[in-house]
Amino acid sequence: MKKIMFIAFGLLLSVNLINAQMSYADKKDKYYYENYVWQKDDRYDPVIASAFSFLVPGLGQVISGEVNRGIGFFAGHITSVVIFSYSVISYANKPTKILLSGEEGKVADGRIVVSGGIVIGIWIWSIIDACQVAKVNNLYFRDIGDHLYFRRAKLINLKPSLNILPDNNVGYGLSFAISF
Repeated sequence: MKKIMFIAFGLLLSVNLINAQMSYADKKDKYYYENYVWQKDDRYDPVIASAFSFLVPGLGQVISGEVNRGIGFFAGHITSVVIFSYSVISYANKPTKILLSGEEGKVADGRIVVSGGIVIGIWIWSIIDACQVAKVNNLYFRDIGDHLYFRRAKLINLKPSLNILPDNNVGYGLSFAISF
């Protein structure tokens, strides 16, 4: 039994090491998300990843396994929102001038339009990218699973368990199953 546990642990560790070795840029070059068709046992759902990036730019990338990419999108979005806010506040505090028409008013500032466009652009890019990241990572994990002749989710199953014992006590634990 110890040998089987050791072999199972070694296989699980080797899959994690293989996953850590390939960067997203390499995965994107190798796997084409245009060819993706969703399957029941895929790890990441592209629709859910896109929905999370719709709510918070970068969150879809994080839940799809690309944490650094998600942090980059979030930081870019926050930075562009700060610049946009500064542009709006500086425009609001701008003194009025006599316009060519002879009326008093404020001259429109291009910074508001440009920074607002950048905010919306990063937000939309984050939504689209989250979908692509989920698809590429799913294709990658399918390839790894087929290459090693097993799917990690089916090989080892670890679930919390809650049992009521005959003496009305509650038993807590983990159930552990290995499939071959």
